[in-house]
Amino acid sequence: MEIVDGTGGQYGICHFADGSSCEERDYMRGECQSDSQKNPVACTMEYAPVCASVQVQCIKAPCPPIQQTYGNKCTMNANKLAKFLYEGECKTK
Repeated sequence: MEIVDGTGGQYGICHFADGSSCEERDYMRGECQSDSQKNPVACTMEYAPVCASVQVQCIKAPCPPIQQTYGNKCTMNANKLAKFLYEGECKTK
């Protein structure tokens, strides 16, 4: 969540993993959803790991992307911030 100074005072903005966002009061009232909540994706439970680069949201820039292992390409594609790197689990440094 991010706190923003507006003309009427401070308010919060909710940032979702898929890159969408909305004002916190609207989210609490059920007036907005993340894109993944609006358009859910059904994936199989097949384990065929892939490594992806995921851009993270942060308060202070720059924020380098992180590597994350997904169970398969379908679950990776459900996150709009994920970019395919290679087949298999992410290697730790």
